[in-house]
Amino acid sequence: MYFSNGQHLVQGAAAEAIFGSMGITVDANEQYFCPLLNISVCPPVESNDMFLMTVFNPIPRSMSHYVRLPLDAGVEVQVFDDTGVSLTLTYVSIPDKVQEIPGRESTAIQEAIVWVENIPALGN
Repeated sequence: MYFSNGQHLVQGAAAEAIFGSMGITVDANEQYFCPLLNISVCPPVESNDMFLMTVFNPIPRSMSHYVRLPLDAGVEVQVFDDTGVSLTLTYVSIPDKVQEIPGRESTAIQEAIVWVENIPALGN
């Protein structure tokens, strides 16, 4: 996935804001933003057997939300919260109408859905 220079700078700044306070150094070149999740597309997640996903909350209060991870057929993942507790996943098929959206370039045919609770506001 390629980004314009502006997107890369924003991505690097976001990574620094999110991970910097935790003392974690992250290479912005190895991070991916998935702007097409509304049509179930995220190539770095779809077929990888291991990845780190960061869920952030840009609003000024904590919130809970479902997170959907598009996956290839047969791929199963485990999701852990920031304390190492395994979260419960539900696997659902991506509807045919979504898979047939013109311009959608993805091999994902299922999604893993996980409920993430109390996502703190960015900056807290």
